[in-house]
Amino acid sequence: MFRFPKIQNLINFLANPSILAILITVAIIPFLPDYSKYKVKLIDSGGKPPDNTYLYEDLNNDGKSERIIILNNPKSVVATIIYEDSKIIDQWNYTGEYTPMIHHFFGDYDNNGLKEMYVFTCKNDSLFLWITEVFSGKEILTERFIIKHFRYEDNIDIFIPDIQLIRGNNENKMDLFFVTNSGFSYRSRKLFIYSIEKDSLISTLESASCFDIPFLFNIDNDQRMEFFGRIPAYANSPSDFPYTDSFAWIIAYDHDLSFLFEPIQIGTYPGRVTLKPYFFDDRYYLVALYSHFGKNDNSKLFIITLDGQLIKQIEIELEEEGVNLLTMQDNENNKILLHYSSLGILKEYDFNLDLISSRKIVQISNYKFQVIDIDNDNIVEQIGHGKDLQSLVIFRSDFSHPVIIPFLEAKAGPEISVKRDGDKNELFLSFDNYWYLYDYKKNPMYYLQYFGYLGVFLLSLLIISIIARAQRIKAEQKYEDERQMAALQLSALDNQLNPHFNLNILNSIGALYETQEIKKAQYYFGKYSKLLRNSILLSGKIAIPLKDEIEFVKNYLELERLRMNFSFNYTFDGDESLPDIEIPKMLIHSFVENAVKHGIKHLKGEGQISILNPNRNSKNWV
Repeated sequence: MFRFPKIQNLINFLANPSILAILITVAIIPFLPDYSKYKVKLIDSGGKPPDNTYLYEDLNNDGKSERIIILNNPKSVVATIIYEDSKIIDQWNYTGEYTPMIHHFFGDYDNNGLKEMYVFTCKNDSLFLWITEVFSGKEILTERFIIKHFRYEDNIDIFIPDIQLIRGNNENKMDLFFVTNSGFSYRSRKLFIYSIEKDSLISTLESASCFDIPFLFNIDNDQRMEFFGRIPAYANSPSDFPYTDSFAWIIAYDHDLSFLFEPIQIGTYPGRVTLKPYFFDDRYYLVALYSHFGKNDNSKLFIITLDGQLIKQIEIELEEEGVNLLTMQDNENNKILLHYSSLGILKEYDFNLDLISSRKIVQISNYKFQVIDIDNDNIVEQIGHGKDLQSLVIFRSDFSHPVIIPFLEAKAGPEISVKRDGDKNELFLSFDNYWYLYDYKKNPMYYLQYFGYLGVFLLSLLIISIIARAQRIKAEQKYEDERQMAALQLSALDNQLNPHFNLNILNSIGALYETQEIKKAQYYFGKYSKLLRNSILLSGKIAIPLKDEIEFVKNYLELERLRMNFSFNYTFDGDESLPDIEIPKMLIHSFVENAVKHGIKHLKGEGQISILNPNRNSKNWV
């Protein structure tokens, strides 16, 4: 019996076929095909001129996207051509050249169901804005001056990282928000709000520190946006330039592009600061991630009040590709999420900056996420670049269920848009020389895989049950064989100690005692005792040594001679050198007993039993 009942109970529990099947299923699942909840399928592809950009946009709100071709060859002409059902709606030609990064944006500022096309161009030393309502043909704005820009090594050193329509003072009309940034020229770094209705333009003050990725939040419930973002420390500007980028700054703006609080210097070059609002305890706070890439400082995570008071901070480890401060799109923004790019790890912190959880996600770069509702289910997807910038990763709004689209031959990331046609929504990617059209949707195999898991469990349970049944049958057969063997052994013992034989021997020995032949009686009683002892000791064996069988037969014959009044003699020829072998028990005794009962017993004269070894030099006993 097992000495530790609890351990024995645990072993019995784990030995249950259902539990074993569950354990086997859990062990096998990681090796089964992993079906993502969403999938992409390439539908179509084609080539295109490298100076052209292709994209799709539903400009008249009819549920069907128009095809847009942007021609960007500053040596000849820059133009935009828009098609509807393979027919040209119109073509717009612009003087100058398109701005780097974002130069086209589509939106409906006056909510009349017809989208406008917003185009930024550079000519000479100036940035211009053009606005056209495509389907009505209305030119809302033509070559509106925005800001002067500068060149670096004869290249335009201004780019637009973000354009959006935002709520303005007029509830029925939207304003245009956009950001201009620059590199080594370090100027032209500003945020702008343009009122289309009033043709008025406001901007932030001159600063060398500006958002390369802006984040817009309404934190005071006035329906108007406040402005936060990521600010890199390039170290391109002189130290006396306002808010020089030789330092890392925490900067936030209100809806009129004034500072929410005086900018806070928290670090130095090389590094960057990412600032976002988070909702804790029924109010907003600001969370700042300072990532330092040099040896002069440590990376930190801060919590700040809306008036710029630093109330909590911790140091964080910074790995090679940096850390991103991410925001989910479908919650109240109350989770601080740090994504370690090269590790593909997402860590979640609470308001006290204590680590809550850590989970593995796909490796992604620190580029800006593009937010698009690809499948038109009213839940946006977040699209980021893979760590090697040679793939796109499509997440759900909470960074779950990633789908990867590789593009190994591309030199740069694609222009992303969605081609819509009624219930059909397809992701369109425009690269330098190629375009690709993908179907993005839920994967039906995602739910079928659970039936696969169930199948693995049931198959495991069946195999284990069959093995357990076979072992049970084998054990039952073994028990039955042992029972029958025991019965045979008892029967053999009964045959060896036949009651008539025992009574006759005991009577014969008793007669010797009565006639005072004590020594003779003791001699035969000793023989009987050995016979009885051997019968008991050898009763559980099938094969016994030959010498034991011979000894048993000699004792038997001595007693039979006594019982039959010495009416026969016996001899063993060659028993002085018996071979060391085993023979079936009772083999020789059976022949001897048969000779006594059916031969010697019926003789009128003296009988003789001889057991011969025909070859004394051989180990074969016959």
